[in-house]
Amino acid sequence: MATGPPEYTPTVQQPVPYPDAASLPPPQPAQHFGVTQTQQRVVIGVGDCPVCRVGHMQDEFSIGGICLAIVFFPIGVLCCLAMTERRCTHCGAIYR
Repeated sequence: MATGPPEYTPTVQQPVPYPDAASLPPPQPAQHFGVTQTQQRVVIGVGDCPVCRVGHMQDEFSIGGICLAIVFFPIGVLCCLAMTERRCTHCGAIYR
């Protein structure tokens, strides 16, 4: 004997009434603990220059390195690569 699916009987739930202010418990006073928060300064770096913190450091060949590369051609190229300077694009500070 085959039985069909059980009958579906919808049930309607009654809405829960919103509580009155009188029925709510009184608010508790704020509890303060011994934890202190320190102010921390967050620096968002735009660039990587240690002087102005705005510009970006860019590798450039020095004038002496270019002269060595021309005069002493095969070995001078290595000297030119070794004599690169890092220059800021904003303030022009030079780091070797």
